[in-house]
Amino acid sequence: MGGNARNLRFLWGFVGERQTEELLRLLDDSWECVHDIVRGRGKWKSNWDHVLIGPAGVFLLDSKSYSSTSKAKDDALRSGRLICRGSDIRGAAISLKEALEPKVGKQYVNAAIVIWGEFPQKRYEENQVTYLRSDELLGWLSEKPGRLSERERKTVAQAVRDLKEVSETQEVPEQT
Repeated sequence: MGGNARNLRFLWGFVGERQTEELLRLLDDSWECVHDIVRGRGKWKSNWDHVLIGPAGVFLLDSKSYSSTSKAKDDALRSGRLICRGSDIRGAAISLKEALEPKVGKQYVNAAIVIWGEFPQKRYEENQVTYLRSDELLGWLSEKPGRLSERERKTVAQAVRDLKEVSETQEVPEQT
């Protein structure tokens, strides 16, 4: 952290991402997850925390770990002074969809924020974004109807792994 207290927020984010990664390992082998895909360039570089592919489709999961109670409303998640806008994860899901299209055709990408910490709402959906307390994630996924065949899942999963490989060698440009 280099003695800079502002870096603590990023450390908490990293912890939330690792916790979600561990939780997703509990899914059966019909699901595959690719973690931490870098996108963008320079100071605008960011990442897709978790791209999950399974019978219910493709999911972009963003992990958040907050020490204050979180509340979702008005297309955002708020925890104290921190705000995570629904438009950001929605835009990221669209970017992922567009990055996948050349290899897999049109594919809807579900956008969800996984919250580690106090989130009394448990599950909240607004404007094509689902906000989930971490202990709700696996149940929510299991309730989703099957949309992808095994062959489709394998094709999409390979395309996502390819995106990760490209991101590690030359950075994936932002889609517009």
